[in-house]
Amino acid sequence: MLSLLAVDRRGHQLIAFEAPTTTLVACAVCGCWAEHLPRNILLQCAGTKERAGAQALAKLAAGRHPTKVGVRVGAGRPFEPVARLVLDGP
Repeated sequence: MLSLLAVDRRGHQLIAFEAPTTTLVACAVCGCWAEHLPRNILLQCAGTKERAGAQALAKLAAGRHPTKVGVRVGAGRPFEPVARLVLDGP
């Protein structure tokens, strides 16, 4: 089950998932996620899940990558940012 692990100033409740070659970060509230390039996760949290966000979280909770077939991810863990700039922006 996904649980609150970290909150950024945009309202995202962030969880990290380890994949074989990278780490994914997802918001438990809205379901947006990032692997290499943060996009929607840099915007204000919507506060609710859209269909795509709900599907992404369901796959992550089941140990699957949101978009890559056959790629497994580990259990969610606390997200610990290396640089505050990534979460807080300029």
